[in-house]
Amino acid sequence: MGDVEKGAPSGIEGFIKQVGQYKELIVIVSSLVGGVFFVRDYFATKQDLKVLQCQADNGIALVQSKVQAEQIKKNIISVQSDIATLKPAKKTNTQNATTIDNALANLNLDLEKQKNDLADEYKTQKTSVDNLKPGVCEAEVNKK
Repeated sequence: MGDVEKGAPSGIEGFIKQVGQYKELIVIVSSLVGGVFFVRDYFATKQDLKVLQCQADNGIALVQSKVQAEQIKKNIISVQSDIATLKPAKKTNTQNATTIDNALANLNLDLEKQKNDLADEYKTQKTSVDNLKPGVCEAEVNKK
């Protein structure tokens, strides 16, 4: 037992005394490390910004599509109204029947186009909503 000097702290007390000599250095290093972690976690990374951009793009596409869909619905109602007006006119005005038939044919084509456009807008809305679900944009960004 001659290895341990008398009066020299042993065990945990000795460790604390040794570390106490470097407390200022330990505080500085731990502050710097903590600061680096804070800055890294506080500011968005490039990937975070890409995910945010994806989410914003899908949100904007959803809103634009809803506005477009409302306009198309109004157009459909207008075309349907025009068709409803021309059908009785065809029966009463036999002299212009060909002209009215052509106008009805054009209106029916326009109506079908508007319906197809509305279906496309609904698909766009569904895609945008699906892309706004949690994790979708993250997966998309990770693919790139």
